[in-house]
Amino acid sequence: FKNSGLAGPFKKKDQDRVRQNYLDAASRISDLAYLLGGPFFQFHRVGDGLGDYGMIRMSAWLHPFLAALEQKMKQLKVNLEELNTAVEECLILAKARGIAIEKPVPSPQMCSRAHEAIDRAVMGKD
Repeated sequence: FKNSGLAGPFKKKDQDRVRQNYLDAASRISDLAYLLGGPFFQFHRVGDGLGDYGMIRMSAWLHPFLAALEQKMKQLKVNLEELNTAVEECLILAKARGIAIEKPVPSPQMCSRAHEAIDRAVMGKD
């Protein structure tokens, strides 16, 4: 994991679960991007074109699709919650407690850029 781009604490052998959560989250995001951009868009087109009648006729396919979409979202939520817990424990709380953190870790400038990016992307602030 030397050139993996992971923060230092997550390269350790005892952090297999964190790395697996990271990969699972990336996989779930990819699956959701496909499902929302492909099949879901087609359901939307049927609804726009045929209205309620079209959606009633499509319900035999729509409901299993929505159940699969819900399952993927719940799995992603679990992965992201576990990743958040790991980041808090290994990076944020360790830094606050003054514990030495294995390199590489985000620099203060990287943290500042991340906060600015989340403000722009999520909060809509410039």
